[in-house]
Amino acid sequence: MLEWLANTAMARMVQESMWGYPIILSAHAVGMAIFGGLVLIINLRVLGLASGMSFTGLKTIYRICWAGLLLNAVSGALLFIADVERFITSAPFQLKLILLSTTIVLVATMARQIFSSPQPIRKLSVSTRVMAAISTLALLGIIVAGRLIAYVDGA
Repeated sequence: MLEWLANTAMARMVQESMWGYPIILSAHAVGMAIFGGLVLIINLRVLGLASGMSFTGLKTIYRICWAGLLLNAVSGALLFIADVERFITSAPFQLKLILLSTTIVLVATMARQIFSSPQPIRKLSVSTRVMAAISTLALLGIIVAGRLIAYVDGA
């Protein structure tokens, strides 16, 4: 299956085109900036910073962050198929996927707690704040692991 992926026309386009890889890598960076930046804004609010910002306003930001994640997932999949054999065994890549999965679960769980209540939130639970702190650290780890992919494991 992995060999088939590496030999698809799309993989070859990313591998061989002068502009394919740089454009897709740029889209990946933009997707991460959207997702990571907006999740960071939400996390910082949950952690008590920017307390003047309402959770109602953050609900729109929360929806937009998933568009960034979608862009990141599509571009990431294209980057993956372009060099599947290297990525599948890369420790930083595996760590990045674990941290990304953790972040997605934490952010979705936090959002259910924050945005599902019809009443304005007066006080957030400790568990919600812990989730925000962990997902913030995981976001930083995603960025570091993503950069390490280029330098570790014989890349």
